[in-house]
Amino acid sequence: MADVVASRPAPAVKRRLRNYLVDRSLQLRYVIFVTVLSAVIMGTLTYLIYAQMHKATAMLAGALAADDPQSIVGDLQQNDQRLVVVMALVGLGLIVVLTVSLIVMTHKVAGPLYKIGTYLDEITEHRLPQIHAIRKGDEFHSFFNKFKNMTDALEERARRDVSVFREVLAACEKLPGSTSGELGHALAELRALKGKKEAALPGS
Repeated sequence: MADVVASRPAPAVKRRLRNYLVDRSLQLRYVIFVTVLSAVIMGTLTYLIYAQMHKATAMLAGALAADDPQSIVGDLQQNDQRLVVVMALVGLGLIVVLTVSLIVMTHKVAGPLYKIGTYLDEITEHRLPQIHAIRKGDEFHSFFNKFKNMTDALEERARRDVSVFREVLAACEKLPGSTSGELGHALAELRALKGKKEAALPGS
C-alpha cells in the first residue's frame, strides 16, 4: 500500500514550553535523573578543584609566611572563593542547558508515542482513528509510517466489508420473508454489524 502519511498533515500547533511535557511521567523521570546526576558530578568536581586550590593556598601561605602573610592568604582565599562561585554558576548553567535539552529531546520521543497511544485507545473502542502525520523533527517516523499503513489497511477492509454488507442486504431484502423468521433475524444482525462497521470508520 502506498505510503500516504503526508496526505493528512498534522494541524499547525506551535511548540510552547507547556506543550513539551506531553508525558510527564516518562519525561520527568529522565529529566530528574539527568539533573540530579549532573548536579552530583558538578558538585563533586567543584569540591575536588576547591580542595586542591585550598591545599595549594595553604602550602603557598606557609612558604611565604615571612613576608606579608595576611595579605597573601587573604588574596588566595578570595581567589578560592571566586573559583567556587564561578564553578557553581557554570554548573548551574550546565544543568539548565541539559534539562532544557533533555525536555526537548524526550518530547520528540514522547510526542509520537503519546499520539500512537491515543490512536490505539480509539482502535480499542472499535473506532478507526484519522491518522495525522507526526511533526518534522520527531522520532519514530518509520514506525509511524508502518502504523499508518496498518490503519489504512484496516480502514480499507472495513469499507469493503460495509460495501459487501450493503449488497447482501439489498439482495436479501427482495426475498420473501426477509422481515421475519430466521432470514429476518439474520438480516437484522447483518444490519447491526454493518452499522458498527460504519460507525468505526474515520469521520463517522
